Amino acid sequence: LAEEAKDEEELSEARLTALRSCMSNLSDRQRQILQRCYAGAATITETAASLGRDRGALYKQLARLREKLLNCIRTRLAQEGVG
Repeated sequence: LAEEAKDEEELSEARLTALRSCMSNLSDRQRQILQRCYAGAATITETAASLGRDRGALYKQLARLREKLLNCIRTRLAQEGVG
């Protein structure tokens, strides 16, 4: 069990490192949108309004950004032979 826990911890650390790296590849605007939507206390509707965006358009952009990050993370982990 200890070995499995250690492996899981290493995988989690590798994923977090990959996420940080992939986030740094996004534009400032893209990072700002993600931060406002996921780290803030505002609702999606409030965030969309503050960005001057339609709520549906913001949801679509978030989906594209999540997909972009997921692909980047998978690529980085594969390059490192992790996962």
